[in-house]
Amino acid sequence: MIKLKFDFSKLKGLIREKKLTQEDMAKEIDVAYSTFNLKINGNAYFSQDEIYRISNFLKIPKEKIYDYFFTLNV
Repeated sequence: MIKLKFDFSKLKGLIREKKLTQEDMAKEIDVAYSTFNLKINGNAYFSQDEIYRISNFLKIPKEKIYDYFFTLNV
């Protein structure tokens, strides 16, 4: 089975733009920093709940969620 790898560079940029850290984001979605780090670096998947909570917290418009979470890393 092929594991899809997603490009989270746009999400990382938005987090930096808002002067937040990965640790801040991990706390916001109630996961360990190490777990968040695995997810944002493409080594584990974000759950639907986590995507919703991150999008809501960062004020990502619904029509832009795909750009931040589902762009394939090619």
